[in-house]
Amino acid sequence: MTMRTTITLPDTLMSDIDALVGPRGRSAFIARAARNELKRERLGRALDAARGVMAGTAGWRSGDEILQFVDGLRSDDRDPWAEGGRNGKRA
Repeated sequence: MTMRTTITLPDTLMSDIDALVGPRGRSAFIARAARNELKRERLGRALDAARGVMAGTAGWRSGDEILQFVDGLRSDDRDPWAEGGRNGKRA
């Protein structure tokens, strides 16, 4: 089901849309753009609502603790991803 509506857009925006999809493609383009923006807004709100829910649980690390860990890895002269360190041998 569709609903007819009237919206007001800047001339330059309408020209850009028409250049991309043509006057006959406006509605579909704007519907896709609105759907994408709704998804983005809903995701942003969900992320905001979930912010901090893990704080205080076992195994959780604060942003400062993570930065300290990463800085430690970067200052170490071995490859932290190699099984045995720099030379590849197991410890």
